[in-house]
Amino acid sequence: MTSRRLKSWSAALLIVMSTLAASVAAQSDPIGTFTPSVPHRPLALANGIRFDGPATAPVQGARNLFVVHCAGCHGFDGAGHPDQGVPDMRGPLGHFLHLPEGRGFLVQVPGANNAGLNDAQIAAVTTWLLSQFSPATAPPGWRPYTAEEVAQWRSQRPADVAARRAEIVARLKAQGISLY
Repeated sequence: MTSRRLKSWSAALLIVMSTLAASVAAQSDPIGTFTPSVPHRPLALANGIRFDGPATAPVQGARNLFVVHCAGCHGFDGAGHPDQGVPDMRGPLGHFLHLPEGRGFLVQVPGANNAGLNDAQIAAVTTWLLSQFSPATAPPGWRPYTAEEVAQWRSQRPADVAARRAEIVARLKAQGISLY
């Protein structure tokens, strides 16, 4: 096979594989997909072949959603920047589940509400965060978040997030639970 023909076949294979991967991913994603809104630009391949597929692949899975939407501030390890007002999610996050309003607070914070994620995605990311970064501080047998629960809590956002957090932390302390 000539080099030119091999390049054409390689380009065609790339197009088919990209399309197939996007199709399979879209069908297997239980929490929906997020495709960043970037301008669509056709991809010019070898020998004048153009690929007019999506400019980016959908972001899927709770961990990947965390990386794309949360890790920029909280870090890949969840450490955050407490000195700059970005909470550390390693450890103390699970304590919030000891109170119903604490559980709700985790999905009412501005970061969750302004991330551009739907209720199912926030439920998945929050559940993943708790299981990855705070399993030791979560109450035994805690249940994963659901999209319906997130929708309910998000409809009741606190006007003053810092004051609401302080109230919850005070109630936790009254129960003998200290965040740090």
